[in-house]
Amino acid sequence: DKYIVVYDSLNPDNFYVKLDKPIILESEKTDTTTGIIVEVPPKILSDAVTYEYTGGGTKYWKSQVIDCKVPKKISKGDKFLVKYVTNNPGRAIIYFDKPIK
Repeated sequence: DKYIVVYDSLNPDNFYVKLDKPIILESEKTDTTTGIIVEVPPKILSDAVTYEYTGGGTKYWKSQVIDCKVPKKISKGDKFLVKYVTNNPGRAIIYFDKPIK
């Protein structure tokens, strides 16, 4: 997976990885599917949820940190848009701001 890294240009040793912001490059060929939340641990244990999706005919399970700006509580069984890289379907992003009904 690829993530945004934020760092201080005057002190590059001072950095952090935005785990709630995985990225897919614009040059990468992608497709979309539906992701279903399969696990939401108590916040005290983790800020990540686990979801499943099918990409390229294979079922995958991934975890992604929830952006603190997500407007609603996320529950097991909720469905959201997932974008994945077609030549590497294990690389995916679930969009918590794009629910699927």
